[in-house]
Amino acid sequence: MALCSASRGAKRMFVRPKRAYSSRAPPYEAIAVPKSIDRLAAALADQARVDAEVGDPIYSYRRPLGTVPRCYDQLYAPDVPSVVRKPKVTYFDSEREVDALLPGALARCGTVAKSVGFDLEWNMGQFPGRTAVMQLGMANNIYIIHLSAMGCVPQSIREMLADPHILKVGVAVRNDGHKLRRDFKLVSNGLVELSAMAKALDPSRWKHRRLLVSLRDLCQSYLDRTLRKDAVRVSRWTNTPLSHLQQEYAASDAYVGLELFHQLVLRTYERATRRVLEQPPADLAATPYEAAMAVVRHATSSVSDAPPKPKKARPSRLDSSFGPEKKAYQRALAAWRTKQLTLVELASRACIRIGTSARYVMRALDEELAAQRAAGRPCRLSDEERERLRAEFTSAEVRRNARFHYVFLRDHHVFTHAELAAMK
Repeated sequence: MALCSASRGAKRMFVRPKRAYSSRAPPYEAIAVPKSIDRLAAALADQARVDAEVGDPIYSYRRPLGTVPRCYDQLYAPDVPSVVRKPKVTYFDSEREVDALLPGALARCGTVAKSVGFDLEWNMGQFPGRTAVMQLGMANNIYIIHLSAMGCVPQSIREMLADPHILKVGVAVRNDGHKLRRDFKLVSNGLVELSAMAKALDPSRWKHRRLLVSLRDLCQSYLDRTLRKDAVRVSRWTNTPLSHLQQEYAASDAYVGLELFHQLVLRTYERATRRVLEQPPADLAATPYEAAMAVVRHATSSVSDAPPKPKKARPSRLDSSFGPEKKAYQRALAAWRTKQLTLVELASRACIRIGTSARYVMRALDEELAAQRAAGRPCRLSDEERERLRAEFTSAEVRRNARFHYVFLRDHHVFTHAELAAMK
């Protein structure tokens, strides 16, 4: 018994103590978090903030606002009024199914000007993937076409995109057309940009938006609904089949574009109708229907497979009157020398910063001196150039830029080391 207890004690003597917390362990902030989780958390936080700030109800295709049948009845006045009903969502992962159903659905799409809501989805990241999903919204149908699950793009999709009489409506829709051209070499005609329609309808409201108006802002302004842009948008769209949340998100994105299009057309039509009542018909250039379709034509564009036209060369702010040299910094030196412009005057005329004009002149001088050195000729500034540089960098406007050209100004005896140190 004593031996047993002694052996137990010996074992306890050699028990390795628990390792204390090491101060070398990385702090919590240093632990790497996968980018997908980071994007997911950021999207959730962004959506929580938006939901807290915006009190409008959330938009969903399950609760359509009825702008499609209302606009259709107003413009075409059918014998049987249209009925507001929830569109049916159909998910496709086979090109045969798409080719079998899409042509018939487009023939009876039940929308103004044969328009369809149009949107694309792909995997987000540092290197965006190919187009994975295409959504098409019609009056009573929403087609979610999983392109990444198919062997090729269905022929009916190619024909639909190339048909200029089928309007594909959405925000940044031209960018979507360019992506389809890059990914699958597809031609896209009849692309209607909702931002352009909104700016034509309410130019004063959107005059501060230089480029596009987001789908969320358009939805809030014209439909009084909040468009949910949550973490689903950064999910994996190449997974087969799509999850229920992904299909709900894709369906709402496509149908809200269609409802916005009809709402914008309807408002344009109603505004033109009021103008008819206020003015004699002889003074009007177009009927209300023609006015509405003119806005649609204004917002319509195409993306072909032809090579892009070469961009025109942007004229430099340092124009050729400053000198015949090709480079902007060479023209700056020519103006500084021949026209005796100061660095401040050069910056003012060229609409650039003083630091930029100083950098241009110093770069051109350094290049000239290096060429002289390579040719075996003495490389030094003239007395006049040295005095001018000294006067330039002593002035209050240019003085703070001297530290960026410390080596040049010191080596070419424009300033001494002590003088440059005093300028800092």
